[in-house]
Amino acid sequence: MLHLEFSQKIIVPEVADTYYSRTRLMEKLASFKKKRVILITAPAGYGKTSLSVDFYHSLRKEMKMWISLSTYDNSIENFFILLSLAFQKTFPDSPFGDNLKNVISKSQNLSLTEKVNYIISSFANDLHFYLEENKKELFIFFDDFHNVDNAEEVCESLNYLLDYLPTKLHLIFISRREATKMNYPKFLAKNWLGRIKKDELAFDAKDLKSFLKLNKKLAKILSQNTIEVDKFLTATEGWITAIQLLLLSGNVSAVAKANILQTKYDIFNYFTNEIFDSFTNDEKSFLIKTSFLEYLDKENIEDVLGIENGYEKLISLFNNNIFITKEEDSYKYHELFKEFLTKQADVVLTHTETEDICRKLGNYYLQNTDWRSEYIGLNYMIEGKDFETLKSWIRINATEKLLLIHSSGLFQKIQDIENLDFKNSLEYILLNVNTFIYKEKNLEKTLDYLNNILKSRFIQTEDDNYIINKKYIKKKDLNYYVEILMLICNCNFLREGISKSNIAIAEHILKFELTVEQEIQFIVLLIKSYISTGENSKSKKYINRLKVIFEDLINKAEKGEISLDDNMFIEDIFSMMIFFDYGDFKTGQKVIRFIYNNIDISNFDITNYSQICFALFASYNEKDYEIFYSLLARKNKEKSKTIFQAYKNQYEFQTILKGFFKGEYRETINQLETVKKHTFLKNYIFFIDALILYCYNLLNLPHKTLYLLTNGGYSVSKTRGLILKLEAYLLLKDLKNANATIKELNALNISNFTLLNQARIYFFESYLHFLNNDPNKFKLTFTLFIKLCKENEYDNYIIFRTKATKFSDVFRHAIRNHIEDGYLKNIFIKEDIHFKIDDIMQLNIKVRFLDNNKIYINDTELADSLWERPRSKLIFLYFLLQTASKKEITKEKIMDDIFADTRSSNLVAVIDVEVNKVRKVLQSFLGNLFGGFKEREVLYIKDKKYNLFSEAFKLNIQFDVEIFKKLSDSKDVHENIKAFDFYNNNFLEDYYFNWVENVRDNLQSIYFNNSNKLIKYYEKLKNEKKVSEILEKLFSLDPTDEETVLRLLKIYKEGKDKRSYKTTFKKYEKTVKEELEGKADAKVLQYYESNLF
Repeated sequence: MLHLEFSQKIIVPEVADTYYSRTRLMEKLASFKKKRVILITAPAGYGKTSLSVDFYHSLRKEMKMWISLSTYDNSIENFFILLSLAFQKTFPDSPFGDNLKNVISKSQNLSLTEKVNYIISSFANDLHFYLEENKKELFIFFDDFHNVDNAEEVCESLNYLLDYLPTKLHLIFISRREATKMNYPKFLAKNWLGRIKKDELAFDAKDLKSFLKLNKKLAKILSQNTIEVDKFLTATEGWITAIQLLLLSGNVSAVAKANILQTKYDIFNYFTNEIFDSFTNDEKSFLIKTSFLEYLDKENIEDVLGIENGYEKLISLFNNNIFITKEEDSYKYHELFKEFLTKQADVVLTHTETEDICRKLGNYYLQNTDWRSEYIGLNYMIEGKDFETLKSWIRINATEKLLLIHSSGLFQKIQDIENLDFKNSLEYILLNVNTFIYKEKNLEKTLDYLNNILKSRFIQTEDDNYIINKKYIKKKDLNYYVEILMLICNCNFLREGISKSNIAIAEHILKFELTVEQEIQFIVLLIKSYISTGENSKSKKYINRLKVIFEDLINKAEKGEISLDDNMFIEDIFSMMIFFDYGDFKTGQKVIRFIYNNIDISNFDITNYSQICFALFASYNEKDYEIFYSLLARKNKEKSKTIFQAYKNQYEFQTILKGFFKGEYRETINQLETVKKHTFLKNYIFFIDALILYCYNLLNLPHKTLYLLTNGGYSVSKTRGLILKLEAYLLLKDLKNANATIKELNALNISNFTLLNQARIYFFESYLHFLNNDPNKFKLTFTLFIKLCKENEYDNYIIFRTKATKFSDVFRHAIRNHIEDGYLKNIFIKEDIHFKIDDIMQLNIKVRFLDNNKIYINDTELADSLWERPRSKLIFLYFLLQTASKKEITKEKIMDDIFADTRSSNLVAVIDVEVNKVRKVLQSFLGNLFGGFKEREVLYIKDKKYNLFSEAFKLNIQFDVEIFKKLSDSKDVHENIKAFDFYNNNFLEDYYFNWVENVRDNLQSIYFNNSNKLIKYYEKLKNEKKVSEILEKLFSLDPTDEETVLRLLKIYKEGKDKRSYKTTFKKYEKTVKEELEGKADAKVLQYYESNLF
């Protein structure tokens, strides 16, 4: 449902009873119907809007929409929000409104050029297909465009849109002036532009005569003073507003005086004063107070401004032909009349009265959650000098809506406030700090700014400018000092990641008498700093203090001494997530359980959900992560409709982490590398780099991890770097370097690491002792590992490690030797994990023939780069197909099926060499996956028959072609669509053996039948875009199919796509000639030549 404020702006105004249709101009506008742009410009009062409304109503067959713009719409967000709402109202069944708002939401972190490109390309593309499908023209009217024509973002987006404008879309700009930022000269040169200017809108004698026919009273008065009226008309340059003013005043003697005035605005003010003086004091007061409103309606006048019987007064004034226009159930003052009333308000109202009106209106608009309402409300609050409300809003929104604050011009308005108390407020400082960090990306400037604030307020005696002696801090200034230091610490953390200066600040400030909230903030900061600098052993006393505070907060909440809805309480509880950083997952989980069971999480913001997701990710808690990720996704969807994130897209980042849990390590790396390019914050880079390197280890690419740690410019802490190295060396079975790395770690004192990192080190040491076959050392380190797991609830880490097949040998060895086997078995039973402790290893092999023949073994890709040449991969695929079909594989069969065309005097020897190449690749790959096995377990011969794997492996082979067949055969169209998307290439398309071609022909037949079924489905829905996509894919797979080519040519012809029409036929003709040694089909050729553009 639209807010009233929005609905008024997309309603066509009503024209006055005295309006008459100007045939000459209407005919000219009708002649512009094929133009991309129509520009109607003239100063206020020339009848631009009335003429445009007349033209709007004359468009009976065309689609159309009306948007009235104000100065509040001068940002790209507000402008396109209004456009999206107009689409929602005009085309309620189309997805435009929602789609456009989603696009705006996702564009917040982009540069102006990227933002414009993103918004317009999406909008223009969707609109093109909609208009083509409906075969209609769309006219969009932008009234009062002069209110936004200085906004660079808006004009650049419209210029870009006009370059890519769908042919059936036409924009009408109604403005007081010709916007310099719009590319009108280019539009004119390309014959895109139709114009009506002031001279054409001005009344001539004929227009005046027609106008007077509708105003007999005025006609009678003027007929007695024709000379003066002629002069009046000449002096005003045919300005219709002057005639209307004369009609309202009824004072013909004023004409003579008006003729000697210098400008039209002097005339307006002269006559308006005459009219205004005739009102009662009550009417004058009403007009002045309501002039602050953008739109006039019963709620605004009576409920917001508190004017008793105000709506009746409005109707009375409207009926008396005062300069008020009607737009359905609301009204609006004429711009010139509103300007006049505003000047009257400056004279008549006291500052207090003006501020009171602005505050009432500000509070009204701030009740709504949409950005535009907030923006209008804040403008009123600034004008009303309600700085307390403004500060409260900044405190909550200074981060999330930062870019909106800037792009809308609100930031500059806040900077222009002269009130010193406001300028010295923490909220104002916070807004500037966020601007320097997240908009200007200048951390040095931020720190200088904060340091100067401290210098101007406090006496500094220490070498460190931030450390001020307690005796120089007055009690009333302590909170201010504490908050500034917290901002400084946050900057240090973002700039350096590892910040020793933060330790000095936190240790210093914790000596003061702080509030519980402040104590929590600095303890958390101190623990993070100790962790980052490898001094985690110092954290223990602060962790214990936090446990006491946490229990105290819970007790107070249970007794009702603290409200569970209190924002400060919720912030304090969320700060307890630091237990996860420290490695105490047991207490951390207690925090999350308390949040989930006691606090209304439906009111959480995206940041809250993301914070919990990060904690659960760090603790490997995939199950609970899924719960909070789904809540985050739902909140992200809600917010996309109403507000726009200006900080960072936390949902998208959590989506990357979700992929990590699913084992999509390669994709996780690619996405993290992209994120890394767009961040300058050191603490995020530390996290991203560490996770990228971890993923390479999980992909069994330890050489890559070691190379990047040494040469790749990846930033990780020394501790994390050593643990990643240790894991990589163990994956390579480089026991010498693994031992050396453990010595390095022990030299740093293991107690200084987080508890989880301590557990990791003991776990990897256990694996090393397993490889060295040292049972005593294995038992010692594994027992230490399990001790930490029990104390801190690391069950999920154990579960995660069972999936990393090579390292799962640690648990298998421990259970076989009855070392903590009861604890491990309980975890596996509780989590329903079927963990095998025998020697049989599960091999799950998935082959994607229809996606470039990709092979996955236990979810790890057997990459093409591992094969010496393509034939080796083909042989392995052949073995898989034969094994899955339970067919015998002999050298004779291999000769017939693969080497029939090979010329060699000793073909048996050739086959032995080729099979051995495959064997070596598999041994290397599976060796990395499982930790080594006997040579004869892969591709060995028994009884003159090849066996792919020995009985040490339990084999499960899955081919995508079987899934494709099942989906294609389904009666569910959605399954058919999946089948269509599944098929990316033909089966082994570079090979032409008989057994390959038989399978390929069968699959192609199924694919074409399925595609034709979908074409019929989309044709019924009249979705030409989907039909075209299917045909284009069919053509890419088989450019020689005449029926496909012919249908594509017809679509391109109807769509006037000359380039595609020509290139499709040429490719078809060339492929037929080169591959089939034939000529283009006569029917196709005839259609092509007879329908050339």
